[in-house]
Amino acid sequence: MLDTSNDEMLYDSKKAKGISWGQPPTRGLDLYIHVCKDMSTVFYLYHWTQWQGERSFIEPMSKDQAAVFAEENLEDIKEDRVTELGLIDAGAIE
Repeated sequence: MLDTSNDEMLYDSKKAKGISWGQPPTRGLDLYIHVCKDMSTVFYLYHWTQWQGERSFIEPMSKDQAAVFAEENLEDIKEDRVTELGLIDAGAIE
């Protein structure tokens, strides 16, 4: 079962260096990895919101989709871990 409180967060949108208006974000996308009992992995995005009337949800994704997300957010992602997981080529990180 995918669980943001127990699974490893690879990207935390609240800590991203991107757009900032001087206020903490009220919506975001966080990248997680879940390790199953058989040691297979599931990557997923947690779409979270603090807005009334909106719902937070989990979106499972393929390893290729997770790699694209990691590459697009390279400045703010756990580089060592995503390299270890094969999401990013170590040579791409400068």
